[in-house]
Amino acid sequence: MNFRLYQHTNTNNILVHEQFGFLTKSSTGKATFICVSERLDTLNNKKTFGSIFWDLEKDFDCVNDILLSTLEFYGVRHTIDDLIKYYLKNRHQTVLKDSQESYECPL
Repeated sequence: MNFRLYQHTNTNNILVHEQFGFLTKSSTGKATFICVSERLDTLNNKKTFGSIFWDLEKDFDCVNDILLSTLEFYGVRHTIDDLIKYYLKNRHQTVLKDSQESYECPL
């Protein structure tokens, strides 16, 4: 399934080249290296730069219909779609923050 989904995203040019997670020969370490390298080049050329870092942790607290509709939008259907729906059916996720707060999200 992973190969077919990867092949589908490549064939249809769905992912941008800035996508680092979940790809072969890519990682968040590579993303960090590129980010630091570009900033050092900018500083060495005596230019200024700005950065925006967005914590997406809360965006992934819940997996819901948005995921399935997005997959459908990008043409992920049939076997893969059914497998993901089956996997998400009757599952719950709990997010703990500082071992105190708890938030349960039906998937």
